[in-house]
Amino acid sequence: MNAQSNPDYRSFLADQLNRRMEKNPALTHRALAMRCQISPAMLSEVLAGKKNLSPAKALQVADSLGFETDAADRFLTLVQMEGTRDVRLRKVLLRRLEILGGGVQRHALALDQFEMISHWYHLGILQLAF
Repeated sequence: MNAQSNPDYRSFLADQLNRRMEKNPALTHRALAMRCQISPAMLSEVLAGKKNLSPAKALQVADSLGFETDAADRFLTLVQMEGTRDVRLRKVLLRRLEILGGGVQRHALALDQFEMISHWYHLGILQLAF
């Protein structure tokens, strides 16, 4: 899995950690957490979605793991995106991800497809179909 296929920073981080563990089978999550200068429990909770990384902690993790510049930029952008509620900032961050390559995938819909699924009763019809 490449860096561009990860939709959020947790899967991106898990992918990076798993790659390192495949290269060195003796490496553990505990050792990687210590290398990142965070507790193993914190790493586990971040990967499970129970806690979030701050941008500063994400930068520390990226530096500790030796991410290449593009990977670090993507990782930090994903962390910022997850942590913001500001719609304008999210749009800016989405554009940055697109520039980095592999931004959030969007599916183009024809107008008639959009109209069909945009009606309030569409969900009910889908439920009846299942």
